[in-house]
Amino acid sequence: MAHVTTGFGPGADGKTALLAMWKPVPGFRDRPSRLHVEVRGAGGAVLGSGEGTLSDDGTGTTRIDVPAGDLTLRFTAHGDSGDVVDRWEAPVTVPDLSGSALALSTPMFVRARTTAAFQALRKGGPGTPIPDREFRTSDLVVVRATVAWAGDSPATVNAELLTRQGKPLASWPAPVVAGQHQVELPVRSLALGEYVLRFSTANGTESAEATAAFAIVR
Repeated sequence: MAHVTTGFGPGADGKTALLAMWKPVPGFRDRPSRLHVEVRGAGGAVLGSGEGTLSDDGTGTTRIDVPAGDLTLRFTAHGDSGDVVDRWEAPVTVPDLSGSALALSTPMFVRARTTAAFQALRKGGPGTPIPDREFRTSDLVVVRATVAWAGDSPATVNAELLTRQGKPLASWPAPVVAGQHQVELPVRSLALGEYVLRFSTANGTESAEATAAFAIVR
């Protein structure tokens, strides 16, 4: 009923922020308009929960601060009437993004609907991460990642575009824009196919990387 993509970023009080990005799957009669996410630990103990509704662009997000480790996510999708239209569970391993060791958040894709909105995103304007990982060459997309690091000196972050097989195609710096490292996804220059975007950082003896796969489609 709902396609869900999960990502992670630095949370509050040393926890990791779990972000569930979702949208209804086309073709079902009972279209979900609200998604409830419950986080359970070992033994089934409830560690947190959150809920999100669809926005005007047809996607929704839910954020919950959770501890690092192996957890279970219990999803409940509700229709416009409030009835449950689907329920399922999925295991997830939550990384430690407390800053005790250098780490990178999951790369988050943010799409603009207009040129003006894209210019605002380029300057660090707010944008909601989307679950989609398939894009057309006409799409306007930025990708953002956050460094979790308690060290004194700031970490430098680079982005690298790879083929699905891991062959490097291009690399460029990922500067800080409004508190997050950000790059523009070069969809206009890419052929149809599957790719990987890799963010990497190093600071002294510490290093970290985070990857996200995506595809260019017709």
